[in-house]
Parts: sequence; C-alpha cells; structure tokens
Amino acid sequence: MKRVTELIVCPSYRGPEYDETKYNGHAVEAVLKEHLVSHGFQDQVEVKYRDVVGHVDFMREVGDYVEFIEVKNTAAMKYTHLWQAAVYKSMLAKVYNKPTVGHVMYVKFETVFGEAPVRPAWVPADWKYIHIDLDSGEHYVNWALFRATWQSKIAGPYCATCQASCRIRYIIRKGPKEAPVLEAR
Repeated sequence: MKRVTELIVCPSYRGPEYDETKYNGHAVEAVLKEHLVSHGFQDQVEVKYRDVVGHVDFMREVGDYVEFIEVKNTAAMKYTHLWQAAVYKSMLAKVYNKPTVGHVMYVKFETVFGEAPVRPAWVPADWKYIHIDLDSGEHYVNWALFRATWQSKIAGPYCATCQASCRIRYIIRKGPKEAPVLEAR
C-alpha cells in the first residue's frame, strides 16, 4: 500500500514546506473537528482503494453523495494540494460509488476552495469561499494505482529545493551529465 501523499511528493523529500508541529497543524485540526463534527463530518477517515490509501481530513456521507475537506495549515497554496484533493475525490467515488464533492480549506488564509456551487453552511461566516471544480476523473485513481507499482523515487516539484542526497535532486539541479552516482538507500 502506498499513501496518496507519497505518490504526489517523494517520500524522501526533506525541506521546509510543511511541518505539522511548526504550523500547529494538529491543534488546528482539533479545533476544526469540534466545528465540523456538528455538521456531520468524521475526522481522519482512511480510504483504501486497491494498492492506494488516503487519509482524508474530514468526510461525511450526505444522502446520495459524499463530501470531504482536505485541511491545509501551511503558509503557501500549492497546486499539489488540488492534485491530492482530486485523487481523494476519485478514490471516494470508487469506494462509496456515489458522487463526491471536495473542498480544500486553507486555515492561514481563512479560505475554502470547494466544489459546492453555494457556500456550505459549515464554512465559517467570516471566511472566503471560492467555487472551483476539482477534476476527478477515473484517470486520477488509475494514475495513483500505476504510480503505486513503482519502486523508485519520482522526480517532482520539490526536487530542486530538497535537502536529501539523491541522484534525482542533482539531475534536476545540474542536469544528467553532472550528477554523481549515489548509492541507493
């Protein structure tokens, strides 16, 4: 089994992008939990689809559809957050066999990007709500299943800033001819 996050960003990545303790991520999710549970959400829902596992921050089944929220407590908005949400949406649709509505909640920016055409009741009144469609076709879950079969690291958006000693990092920074041959870990 491979986690969605390690399929999107190399599991060896070391850098300042995100550290739960640095940004009080766990504390923020605990406060959000109190609010979102009152709207029917469950927290930390593990979703497994074949060889891929995802940990959705908040999820609920509402009649004939599934709704989820991916919380980001980082100091930056990144396209990989929407990519992660799209994979979760695709997985949830497969597992629950229901239409799925996804949201990415940016705590530091007091903003929610979501698919609901009308602002959901659970979005805090003083926060911004921005409607955005998450692409979630079956190709996302197929990509995740395919990527989960790879044994090697994958080059990604953070390779140029990573602090790990890895041949991929050197190739991204210097080009293939200058990269040293490094032992596999």
